[in-house]
Amino acid sequence: MPNHEASDACCGAGRGTLSNLQRRGTLTYVDLVGRLTDLEALAMLPKPGETCQQWSSYNRASSYDQGAGKYVRWDANGDGAGIIRKEGELSVFAQMDGPGVIWRIWSATADKGHVKIYLDGASEPAVDLPFSQYFDGTQAPFQGKALCHTVANGKNCYVPIPYQRSCKIVAAEGWGRYYHFTYSTFPKETVGRPSDETSRPKKRPRWPKPTKSSAVGAAGIRPARVRAKARTSRPSPSAAAGRRSSRSWAAPSDHRTARQPRSSRGPG
Repeated sequence: MPNHEASDACCGAGRGTLSNLQRRGTLTYVDLVGRLTDLEALAMLPKPGETCQQWSSYNRASSYDQGAGKYVRWDANGDGAGIIRKEGELSVFAQMDGPGVIWRIWSATADKGHVKIYLDGASEPAVDLPFSQYFDGTQAPFQGKALCHTVANGKNCYVPIPYQRSCKIVAAEGWGRYYHFTYSTFPKETVGRPSDETSRPKKRPRWPKPTKSSAVGAAGIRPARVRAKARTSRPSPSAAAGRRSSRSWAAPSDHRTARQPRSSRGPG
């Protein structure tokens, strides 16, 4: 199957809430995490200029002949080790312009060879781990069974990795076989930080910045921290009911208090 086939429908993540934010030209990491579970937005078209694409290890012997208008060796099936090119001892898996985000990483046989992700032209990788550790739950933020899991012998990682200008992914020898990197590219005017500070909570998380203190650099927001911030991004029940509150953006300490017992609900 062609490796770099553009498809606005290939990414299984919602777009509605994200499209509203893009009209303001801003995105935060919490916005991206919210898109992973926005099922209603699956039925909505993306903003013009947004695309979803995928780099994979498909067999490069399969190609499209523009002059003849037909595919060449469409049946080529050695799909485990295809790459863009070699750079010294490294294999280049993916290279894309921003702004964008990697939604999903997949492999059938991820091994101990390191896979490095470079963001925004940095000389040091934001992520540098054995390929297997993107999936096995041993390294933050690639943890949590909802985000990193194995299904039918396929290893999946759904931790979003955003970038503003560019992203490049390379691998050392011994990385394994088979890979997918599914990503979206947003319109050029999209930026990874709030543009109107007066209309947003001051402590709302921004697009992650590179840091050397974490193994994941610019992608290094731990899932637990993302969840904690997300809970503080909506008014408390008292504020919603019209009563004054000094912490209108704080979530209740126990969300279960806002629910009715199952036995007290009506039919259905």
